[in-house]
Amino acid sequence: MKVNEIKQFLAFQAKALDCLEFLIKYDREQAEKNNQPAERTIVLKAFVDTQRRSLDIATLLLKKHEPALKQDEETKANAEKEKRAKELKQKANEHNNITSNITPKATENTEVGLFDILQEENK
Repeated sequence: MKVNEIKQFLAFQAKALDCLEFLIKYDREQAEKNNQPAERTIVLKAFVDTQRRSLDIATLLLKKHEPALKQDEETKANAEKEKRAKELKQKANEHNNITSNITPKATENTEVGLFDILQEENK
């Protein structure tokens, strides 16, 4: 997994927890306005608290290992680049081998035309 993806995930989770806290607060405010009892949100509050603690630990782990993770990403990216370059070079060599077999080769004393080559291939 990429470092940026982990950061985005943690940020999204924190924002989601903010939304849940907003809902709890909004429900309480609306209940007071309308003289109604608020929903029991103790379980939801506990969930938000536990998740925040977990996100804090995840953030610490990311900060701790971020340099090594980035180095690992870079190493993998470079290896992938080299692999692609090698494959492209191999395809180019194969293409050159194929075209060199098709391309007419003139001898020292003879000029060979395309028409002559095609005639010989059709015999």
